[in-house]
Amino acid sequence: MAIDTIKSVAIFDGSVATADIADDAVTNAKIGAGAVGTTEVADDAITGAKIENNPTIAGNLAAGGTLGVTGATTLTGEATLNGNLNISASSFDNAGAHTKFGGNLRPQVNFRSTWGSYNHTFSSSDVSNYTATTGRQTHPPFNGVYGQNTTGAVTSSTPGQSYYKIPYTGIYFMTFSYLVNTQINLHIDSSFNIQSANSFANDGFAYVGPQGGAFGTQFEGLASYTDFTNSNNLARGNQTIGFNRYLDADSMLAAAGCTICNFFQKDMVIRPQICANGAGSANIYGVNHSHWSIVYLGR
Repeated sequence: MAIDTIKSVAIFDGSVATADIADDAVTNAKIGAGAVGTTEVADDAITGAKIENNPTIAGNLAAGGTLGVTGATTLTGEATLNGNLNISASSFDNAGAHTKFGGNLRPQVNFRSTWGSYNHTFSSSDVSNYTATTGRQTHPPFNGVYGQNTTGAVTSSTPGQSYYKIPYTGIYFMTFSYLVNTQINLHIDSSFNIQSANSFANDGFAYVGPQGGAFGTQFEGLASYTDFTNSNNLARGNQTIGFNRYLDADSMLAAAGCTICNFFQKDMVIRPQICANGAGSANIYGVNHSHWSIVYLGR
């Protein structure tokens, strides 16, 4: 009679060899959960095709060689780079790939004025409104803008109504120049006015700043890296930054201007500002005699 059943007690330990097991004879159901450990898997045995799409790595992932990524990559949290970063050239300009902020290209903004000019009467009293044409300060208009990512740029042909609303917290380089087209024998001072986010939300055009405009306390930016996460700091600003002066007493017209590099918080509002230290009326001439350039440098 044929033997069709062999109980496990009849098989000596270690007596079943590899050759005694048919190919494909051991199915998943015969392998215990967690029975295959790291040592049972040969080096380089698991290929990319065997790894699920969109895997989640619970701990750290170290790449000993070259890590090639095709498609968009999203990093959540800080990324630390030890070594060089080589950004390969883009196909259309051979100038390198683009860095984006908030999904947009790095802000590089150029305001310009093709509108004309206006008269401002300088006095010893601060203006009450950015649009005023009488008072110690004037805020010249720019009716055009161009550049790469002009988010936050507002243009107007009315004094005080063109401004730059900071789109991303960080460090900005700014410079402006505007022709004062009348000799008035006064000190002409230039700076940038900073309106806080809270102040702008309350009234976008009511003048805020230290008494004396460009002569006031300089804005020093935020105190620490974590300051821009503190909503209380939305009240920071209402000051000036930068300073430049010329004496309009030499029978020559001149351009008022100022250059700064400073840390600003998102939603602060920046305007170029021209001040005089006495009384007199001047023509502020913008068409093809003015500029305001801004570059975002990052945090």
